[in-house]
Amino acid sequence: MSKLDRLYLRLEKEGFTVRKSELCNIDCTGINAPVLIIDTNYEGMYPPKSVFDKLGMIRNICKNRFSVQARGYYTAVFIREWLPDEKHL
Repeated sequence: MSKLDRLYLRLEKEGFTVRKSELCNIDCTGINAPVLIIDTNYEGMYPPKSVFDKLGMIRNICKNRFSVQARGYYTAVFIREWLPDEKHL
């Protein structure tokens, strides 16, 4: 079981709706990178505090082990493993 699979199970246990996907050619090697996608949809013009609370919880679970990127005006979160040449804290 990979790190991403274990994270998938942990996020589902925390109550998030998680789906698996792939990002195409993320590091220009022609290899697709597996990612997890969590939808954080909301209604209205601006995201409510609950969306930012979810993002904070997701970032805490993933900190220093995975890349967490909010996409599309905070309507989704992409989580992937760090690439070997990426620098992170």
